Amino acid sequence: MKGKRYIAVLICVTIISSIIGYELGLSSVPTSRLYYLDVPFGTVSYYVGKFDNGSTYMVKGDTWQCTWQSTDSSAVINACIGNLTSGGAISVKRNMYTITGTAISITQGQNHISIIAEPGTVFESSLLPCFQINGGAVDTDNVLRGISLENIHFNYTGSVTSGHFVYIGGIQSDKWYQGGSFFKNIIISSSETTTPTDTTFIGLQTDMLIGVTFEYINIKYFGVGWHLTYRAGQGSHTLINQAHISRCKRGIVNEAHETCQVWNLLKVMHTTEYGFLAPTSGYPYEIIFNSPQFESLTGTAGLDVNSNELIIRNGMFSYVAGIGIKFHDPAHGADKHAMILNTGFHNVPTAIRTASPMFVFGNTYPTGVTTKIYLDGANAKLYGYDDYFKFESSGTTSLANNGYFPHGLAGTPTTVGLTCMNATYDGVPVIVNCNYANTNSTHVQVSLYWSNSTAITTTLLISYDVKYQP
Repeated sequence: MKGKRYIAVLICVTIISSIIGYELGLSSVPTSRLYYLDVPFGTVSYYVGKFDNGSTYMVKGDTWQCTWQSTDSSAVINACIGNLTSGGAISVKRNMYTITGTAISITQGQNHISIIAEPGTVFESSLLPCFQINGGAVDTDNVLRGISLENIHFNYTGSVTSGHFVYIGGIQSDKWYQGGSFFKNIIISSSETTTPTDTTFIGLQTDMLIGVTFEYINIKYFGVGWHLTYRAGQGSHTLINQAHISRCKRGIVNEAHETCQVWNLLKVMHTTEYGFLAPTSGYPYEIIFNSPQFESLTGTAGLDVNSNELIIRNGMFSYVAGIGIKFHDPAHGADKHAMILNTGFHNVPTAIRTASPMFVFGNTYPTGVTTKIYLDGANAKLYGYDDYFKFESSGTTSLANNGYFPHGLAGTPTTVGLTCMNATYDGVPVIVNCNYANTNSTHVQVSLYWSNSTAITTTLLISYDVKYQP
């Protein structure tokens, strides 16, 4: 009998609590509505989701109490950020969140904040910007650290106009400013169905970043997909893994001053002017591309870079209407260097154009390439070896005086080494030389004489070693 009274009391308390919670605007959320995601800071500080009536709610992670709900999603998310005075994680339930009124913002002093959404989450807005991370200058107390964002699709629904949709700036992660910062699985799109032509209409703007990692970034339908700037004038090591940019006039515009960047598995498609443009001398300082792909580009160039150092490994340029890779202008060519390794060019009229020293190795030009490498000015020098663009050749051939042999080099040999395998012929020493006047881009002419200046008309075995250095 005593046990039955306890059960009755428990049932009554549960019913009364539920009624009070409903009347007060759902001050608590059933545990069935909550979920846990793998967040880098452990405990979730706030959960964000939507009720059936369309209101966005914020729930404290330690008490499961709904502290606020509103039809203004950006206000709720900004309230979560504002309450994280010592950092923390915000976990967002998969849904469509309309950002109106003000942008979602993380500003100076709001360090170690993580926003991790459930895959499929969409932030939709006509604001420019709709989301911004705006820390202070690097190497100052105001710079942000320990910021992360994951699994969010930002979709712009307004008209094409000047501005950037997502802004990320003022973040530093190094031995002085602890806390890794990363942005993962981010989609940035507009509602346009044709490629915008306004290059002031920008999907992602980044600035003042040191030690930040981007992974799985997808941007489409902007005048410029991704605009990188950096104004501090010091080294900035940024890692970008698997960015995919498409349907933009300019895929990436890179004006990050004196920075070092590594781009792994970059893919740029369907741009109408440039795939990747770094127009200013020395900005960035060094760019490394690992396995990039530039495909179906109708504009001026796939990759137009004016940085100090450029390294491309295992790339593919296919169906690029203009130039595959353009490196530097002649005025800044002497102190710049590039390495293009194991990269293929398919249906690219001019594969490579360089005004600076360049090392090439193992690149291929199978079909649709009119000019493999164009040397632009006196500073342009080539080193290395390509299967389809040879700089050195050696072997043996049988020739008489004034005979020719094909050298197979990319241009007219600049150095020709010849040795007659017969030191003497009929007991008379043999002299063999290259006739440079009649040597051209396809063949070497050989002068073959006895030491008494009599031409040898019988074929002799000649060893050759020829080199082409533009």
